[in-house]
Amino acid sequence: AGADESINAKAVFALRARGVDVRAHTPTMVSADDIARADALVVMTASHRARLLELRPEAAPKLHLLAAFGPAPSADIGDPFGEEQPAYDECLATMAPLLERVAIDIESGRLVRSA
Repeated sequence: AGADESINAKAVFALRARGVDVRAHTPTMVSADDIARADALVVMTASHRARLLELRPEAAPKLHLLAAFGPAPSADIGDPFGEEQPAYDECLATMAPLLERVAIDIESGRLVRSA
């Protein structure tokens, strides 16, 4: 989603089916300042990573592919935009265990730089 967009209704439906309410969330574009302030950034695709590196090349050590937290570390997580609801449900099913691992790594301090 871009700066003036809302969350895709199919994504909202998939998330709601898993008990996640994102109706109050407003998507925003990531800025160079956002990247600089972040302790870690997790992206779905190598092209997302490359785009963020264009904005802040020095951020490479804190940029991670989501798939790196699962069995296929170099894989992209495809964006289901434009697809039917089952593609959104499948994407979320792929992402959920990876995001759980990200949360564990954040909580343990493995993913966040020390202050």
